[in-house]
Amino acid sequence: MKNKCIKFTKFLAWKLIKDYTNSRQIFKGGVSLIKKFLTVLAAIIIFNFNTCAAEDLKFIDSNDDDGYFIDMDSVKIENKSTFRVNMAIIRLNSNQMEVVDLRINHNAKNYEILSTKTFSYDERTEIKSDSKRRGVKSYSDKSLMGDIVNIVIYGSD
Repeated sequence: MKNKCIKFTKFLAWKLIKDYTNSRQIFKGGVSLIKKFLTVLAAIIIFNFNTCAAEDLKFIDSNDDDGYFIDMDSVKIENKSTFRVNMAIIRLNSNQMEVVDLRINHNAKNYEILSTKTFSYDERTEIKSDSKRRGVKSYSDKSLMGDIVNIVIYGSD
């Protein structure tokens, strides 16, 4: 778990450095840059002390400006091959968090999105909700869903 926390911290630090080096007008955009710096710094501190120390929220992976987590408290075993879990996707660029309710069948290697909710990350206010179910999709062992199955079913990351 410690390696996942370090990976996420590096992801946030990389995002901060990328934004800093892409900012050509440091003085004109200084306030915006300071806001971004403080936001990313707060996220690093919060995630290192809360997410990584918490038993219920697990960091899965990141790509570009998105971080993926699962809420272990939300896991509901439906039968021997199927479980439900909430996945949180934190989007740094848009300052939003999307919570996705997933049903995963690990024997058939497929999943279904049951609903999604989007929140403002800073204020935790709900922006939109979508209870429309998506079709069943397949996944591979080396995908994000494969990582979720490994953590929920086998307890490894």
